[in-house]
Order: sequence, then C-alpha cells, then structure tokens
Amino acid sequence: MFARNGSGFAPSSPNVVSIFSSGFPDYWAAYGAVDATFSTLQTTVSIDARPVATFEPLGTPLNRPYLEAYAGTTFLGRVLYAGALPTNVREVGPAETLTFTSTTANITRVRFSVQQSQGGPRISGLFDNLRFNPCACGGDLQVLASTTSGTPWHTIRQANGTWLPFGDVTGQAGNPGLVGSVTSAMIGDDLHVVVQTSDGRAWHTIRQANGTWLLFGDVTGQAGNPGSIQDVTISAR
Repeated sequence: MFARNGSGFAPSSPNVVSIFSSGFPDYWAAYGAVDATFSTLQTTVSIDARPVATFEPLGTPLNRPYLEAYAGTTFLGRVLYAGALPTNVREVGPAETLTFTSTTANITRVRFSVQQSQGGPRISGLFDNLRFNPCACGGDLQVLASTTSGTPWHTIRQANGTWLPFGDVTGQAGNPGLVGSVTSAMIGDDLHVVVQTSDGRAWHTIRQANGTWLLFGDVTGQAGNPGSIQDVTISAR
C-alpha cells in the first residue's frame, strides 16, 4: 500500500492511498484492493472515494467504488458509490463518502476497491481519508449506582446536558436481593446490567432501547455456580 499524490483530485489533498507505487494512483479490483485491519473493534468506518473513467470509456459505466466490512472472516456488508459515474476520457467523478455502520462494535477489517464484474467500461477509483469510530452509542450517558440499602439505581445524562431523575431498577426489573456491585455494557441499543447480591449470586437484566426493563435473571442458574461471587464485570464484543 502506498501514499500517492492525487494530482489535485485527492478528496483530502494532496495524497490518496494506492496499491501502485508508480504510474496512475487509481486502481480497481482486477489489480487488487486495500485492506485496513483494526486493533480495536469498530462500529462505523468511512472512506472517501472518487471514480475515474478509463482511456476508452465506451458504453455505460456500471462498476462502482465500494467499501466492504468484515468481522474476522465474516462478511458484514458492502457500500457502493451512489453518484453518477464519469463517462469522458480519464474523467474524475465527484468525491463521495462511503460509510458502513454495524449494529455493534465488531468490525475488524475493511476493504476498498472498485467493482469489475458489472460490465461496461472499466472504472477505477481514488481513495482517501479513512475514518473509524468504535462507539455505537448516541449522545446520552447512562449511569448505574448501588446504595448502602442494597438498591440499584439508574439515570441518564442526556445529550443536551440535562439529567433524568434516578429510578429504582428493582421497581422495573424485580428485586434480586441486596445489591453490592453493579456493572453494565451497551450491546446495540440495549443496556445490559449485571449485579452482585449479598448472597454471592450474579443477576442479569436488560434495559431495552424503548426504555423498558426485562426481569432480573439468575446468571448462576444459566451458567452454573462458581461459588460466592464478590464482584461482577461485563464486556461486550
């Protein structure tokens, strides 16, 4: 992979990314693609793309720049350039941002190139300005707390900076007992909550995207009893 001068056509001047070390920097799938692999799981990935016509643009162009996303070896989806394709000799089309958003932070790799299977004249592409975001959350901050009375409480700091009143989680999800430690993680748009109780057990509930809570379920009843639990933690992947 090479950083190449875009000759004034880079979406973010001056360079584009290319599989070629010399010659024209635009490329297409017959010659390969660029893969970007992330050390941290991502939710949203974007790349700016510009289509480029061939020297002999005979017929109707159909092949488009694309961005593909993967979770390990699992194909998550493809985003195609949606704008008008260039039809004149070596014409460069307008820049367009290709964005793939997953339902959770599971993107490990993306690939970008230009189709070659759709017929019509060849289209190549210029690619630049890869962006990524590991967070699927919106602008709200959800807060959990447990009190000395053994009650778990939940509130939200909204994106505009205002706080909602604390709500008693047991009033919505049932009472699992005296709660000590609490932990949570967002999976998609749902808040998963696990609590540890004074009898050494772990309980799980979900605050769904619509604001309703599921009843607490005994984790040890599903996963087995490891002994008296003193603390809990949770991780979403």
